[in-house]
Amino acid sequence: MTGSGWTKLLFAALLVIACGASEQHENSSRPLVVANEPAVRYSMLVSTEWLSERLGADELVILHVSARRDGYDREHIPAARYVGWDQITESDGGIANELPPVEKLTLLVRGLGIDRNSRVVIYDEGNGIMAARAYLTLDYLGLGENSALLDGQLVVWKAEGRPLSDITPEVQLSAFQPEVNSNIVAGMDEVQQIVGGGDTPLLDCRPPDQFSGEAPGGDIGRGGHIPGAFNLPVIRSLAGPDNPKLLEIDELRALYSQAGFSGDMPVVSYCRTGRSASLSYFVLKYLGYDARLYDGSFSQWQGVEENPVETGQ
Repeated sequence: MTGSGWTKLLFAALLVIACGASEQHENSSRPLVVANEPAVRYSMLVSTEWLSERLGADELVILHVSARRDGYDREHIPAARYVGWDQITESDGGIANELPPVEKLTLLVRGLGIDRNSRVVIYDEGNGIMAARAYLTLDYLGLGENSALLDGQLVVWKAEGRPLSDITPEVQLSAFQPEVNSNIVAGMDEVQQIVGGGDTPLLDCRPPDQFSGEAPGGDIGRGGHIPGAFNLPVIRSLAGPDNPKLLEIDELRALYSQAGFSGDMPVVSYCRTGRSASLSYFVLKYLGYDARLYDGSFSQWQGVEENPVETGQ
């Protein structure tokens, strides 16, 4: 090859390297994907800045989730629509916080004006658990791809001095038809099969003293946990007790890798009644795992005498 030919080849190689370096720098906020790690679903979480820039967009539907309406009536993100905790959960057979029937949830979604063209952003007044439950509800109805949580919830929005309103928006009913995604919810029979020898991991997201049985909590008669479950309190996924933003992706991956989860297997999360586990479900799905929720959770499990219960860590 001539000297001129070598020069052209060297220039081309340097150009490829430079372009690659530029592309990596441009996306440096996103962690590198490691082999065997599932792909992060970035669209499931939006920042306060992202939402603030899109207030008033036609397709945007903002949901304010709370157990009481008075906080919403006092202040909420402009154009946010109220969702009551009792609209997305109900008691079933003595077990609290169960998914209501599809028909009831469908009427709720229609009343909120949500359809398949909507971009839904959900928040609550606390640590994101209620918002995550609303996300799971929409995911169950086939709207998971349309929906996201607001990172930091109302707490961070207010701390940043972003706009608030006390006006309840007018909503036009939608003609939404559900496409039920029932495989995201695990029943007790499925968990019994897992305990009996299945290879699906179980994630118990309760505090350690509830997991061990030392302080069962609530109406739990048999303290402890489902055999084989890994304990990772959901609160550890947050930046701090007064900061409900999720940890950075690398931190979340390191946290959940303790359990040895693999991206090609489902992970079933549970808590006492399915409330806190909704946030674990969200985080697992956000990280790219095949997430599922045992809705009856430990309250249902320990109430059936033939179901085994382990104590200790």
